[in-house]
Amino acid sequence: MQPWWEPEPPQQPDQHTLSESSQSAASPILESRNDDKVSRLLLPLSLLAPFTENSTASGFFPVGYYCTVCGRINVQRFLRHRVCEGTACDSRTDPQRETGWVISVFSTRDRKLNSATVVPDDKWIAPTTAEPSTAFDNGARLFHYHLAVYDSGPSVTPSNVLSSGSAGTVDVRHVFNGNRDLLQGDASALFETLQRDVRIERSIGTSVFVTPPIKSGDDPALGRNGQSVWDQQAAFIESALSTYCRDLGPLKVRALRVHAWISVGKHIQTFSPGTKHLVLLCLGADIAFLSLPSNPNVKLNGKPRRECLRVTMVHGDIVVLSGSQFKFSTIRTGMCMLLEAECN
Repeated sequence: MQPWWEPEPPQQPDQHTLSESSQSAASPILESRNDDKVSRLLLPLSLLAPFTENSTASGFFPVGYYCTVCGRINVQRFLRHRVCEGTACDSRTDPQRETGWVISVFSTRDRKLNSATVVPDDKWIAPTTAEPSTAFDNGARLFHYHLAVYDSGPSVTPSNVLSSGSAGTVDVRHVFNGNRDLLQGDASALFETLQRDVRIERSIGTSVFVTPPIKSGDDPALGRNGQSVWDQQAAFIESALSTYCRDLGPLKVRALRVHAWISVGKHIQTFSPGTKHLVLLCLGADIAFLSLPSNPNVKLNGKPRRECLRVTMVHGDIVVLSGSQFKFSTIRTGMCMLLEAECN
């Protein structure tokens, strides 16, 4: 027996403890892998989930994702692409990352509203006037409206409206495809191309995904297939203008921009024409175009402007704006894209 006043000798570790510590020191990679597995189990499932058709809805769209290559958690900044922001991540050079996830246009539209029709859901009030619609052999129809740009003062009768294209008026041409599948095929192909090949980005805190203004097929915003994507967009717009809006003369696309949304909502912007025409192409869910006439020399005095034209665009429809500066808004009914093309 050891006396109580003498210190106890140090304990010798048993062989089992020595074996475990030596294995742990000899295999830090194995320990790292185990930690990585544990960290994955602690992540919210939404960060591990892939894109699905449920991602088209605002309540299900992922806010971020976990990079399985480097372990970084990234904000979901792009509509259909996942690009890791880790500077040393090997996935940044993976060519497969250039291909975005694609959904069909059918999954974005209300199935109850997809039947073919002859007349669009367009509405207008004075001082807006409408020309007789023009029918084409393929079933498409052109609706042409003239808007007088007035913010206040007495109402303007149709006889007082200025002639088309002159100062103080806005021309709105609506090319309506009647919801016919045959006329929507090229639009559906373009809808999928933009998802697959173009990184459409959203800033933090905003609801719209948007590209910068694109002026050629060499623009890096169009990705590796930039020239073919540019050609596909420009060909669609220019073909529609030459077929349905011949009175405007030959027009070429000078700049393109893509807006995209994943949910219902409203967007307001200003049209400043100069010498150009602005073409709006609806892709996906229906978009309602509302005119809000604007005159920079007139004060509003806090009074809301009165809508004088409402044009409902279905998938593949285009609206052509020409004339004076004015404000307009678009109301979307679901996941959709709005392709803007400046032409002259």
